[in-house]
Amino acid sequence: MTKFGAPLAVRTSSAGQLGAALFLALGVFVACGNDTPEPMGDDAGQSGRSHSAGRAGKGGEGAQAGESELAGAAGVDGSAGDSSVPETGGTGGTGGTGGTSGTSGAGGSSGNASGGKGGASGGTGGSGPMCGNGKVETGEACDDGNTVFGDSCSPTCTNICETCEKNVCGGPTADTLPDYENCYGDGLLPPNDVAKTGPKAGTKKNVLCPALVACLKRTNCAGYDSSALLAKCYCGSASAADCALPGMPNGACAEEIAAAGESRTFVDLAQRQKSPQYALGLAALNYGSCDAGFCANECVLGKSQTECQKCTAVADPTVTATCFVNPKGDSTVSAAQCSAAVECAHATRCALNGIPSCYGVVSSQGTLATPGPCATELTAAAGGLNPSQLAALLLNPSETGTISAIARELGQELDNCLDVCFPTSSGGGGNGGSGNAGGGGKGGTSGTGG
Repeated sequence: MTKFGAPLAVRTSSAGQLGAALFLALGVFVACGNDTPEPMGDDAGQSGRSHSAGRAGKGGEGAQAGESELAGAAGVDGSAGDSSVPETGGTGGTGGTGGTSGTSGAGGSSGNASGGKGGASGGTGGSGPMCGNGKVETGEACDDGNTVFGDSCSPTCTNICETCEKNVCGGPTADTLPDYENCYGDGLLPPNDVAKTGPKAGTKKNVLCPALVACLKRTNCAGYDSSALLAKCYCGSASAADCALPGMPNGACAEEIAAAGESRTFVDLAQRQKSPQYALGLAALNYGSCDAGFCANECVLGKSQTECQKCTAVADPTVTATCFVNPKGDSTVSAAQCSAAVECAHATRCALNGIPSCYGVVSSQGTLATPGPCATELTAAAGGLNPSQLAALLLNPSETGTISAIARELGQELDNCLDVCFPTSSGGGGNGGSGNAGGGGKGGTSGTGG
């Protein structure tokens, strides 16, 4: 089925399901009492008549930890009051140590001050792992010392981009399988699996290629546009003429490019960037088609694609990435406006009646006579187009502009992913809660003796 123009070619691929574990734990406080309820904190010191010794304070118990975490240690019991000193009550228990990712819980209760002061404060809880401190701790898949997207390790210290690269770009039926495996696989280009010349001669290409891709993601020097790789990531501030001179290139990934391209000569690198026989060519292809295409949501935004986006990304990764992510920063397209209009078409199912029906009926005078269910979203994305021009682009999109990006994305969905993007019935589950493993915390303050 084709809603406009020629049908889009269908590429086959398999997309791995990504998951993320949320840990939930509850800080627990337990206190010990006598026959009557024990007061705590500032209420602990009541006027005593019997002048009996205060009861020992009870330590705060360690909180139950979240899954795969360590529980906080139990608090230390407080000491009993001295009966010979009627003004002294029991000492409060020391708070337990916090779990590995724990927030402070409650500490020990103060002593029962039948004839004296309440107990002392409990201890403080332990600190947990921190994403972005450069240390891979419990519950983290990676930690590169920062909390930004697109640099091989996401702000949540997971490898969501790398998981997508492997499952979508490197899966057994992936369209990009040979190139991906040649970059990350174990020498699949024998006898050409090592660099013959250049600063890293003798090094395997499956070492040079991933190193360059990691640099491109870490520095974002190319802005997810592989065509700008040499000009921005190799030349840097050097002009096109100066970049051809020895010692002039100063781009953020100049060394990685020279190693992967097996040369420091600009003319050689310009040619080898387009050749999959070089690690430079493999890196440029993977970066452009996978990180900025198939896996743009994961590698640029750090979030998983919907099933519809996965399907359409396989058909043409550039179209879907431009609409929902726009990783190359195309100034003619607003990803926010494009995605809003496409999601409206999903919710109202108007595109099933033809993409222009989402906008409505345009009169012979060139006005919107009958607004469609997504007229508001499409008008916001029009960018100065009049109703006739907007309706025409929905039928025959160009290569630029938000309206055309909307039309291309919806056309791709209708032609290749109809059942996934416009299911006859659907339902969804709720979001899981998150929590921290707790530990012992600060106890009650002393009461005033009687």
